[in-house]
Amino acid sequence: MTIVTPSGKRKLSAVGSDSTVVWNPGPAKAATLSDFRDEAWKNMLCVETANASGDYRVLNEGQSHTLGVLIGRA
Repeated sequence: MTIVTPSGKRKLSAVGSDSTVVWNPGPAKAATLSDFRDEAWKNMLCVETANASGDYRVLNEGQSHTLGVLIGRA
């Protein structure tokens, strides 16, 4: 995945996942966050590696799964 911003492009490569969640709180949610300026949502994008939908994992006791994301220049 490549994210394009005014300051440049970033390539994101997930490790341990085929799913990515991209979100922004928007004005209503941002107004409820005490550590988030009301207008900060306009310049914010959250990109999270996830195991969602068909990419979910079921872990039994004692098992583990590692997620990560590598961020580089595109």
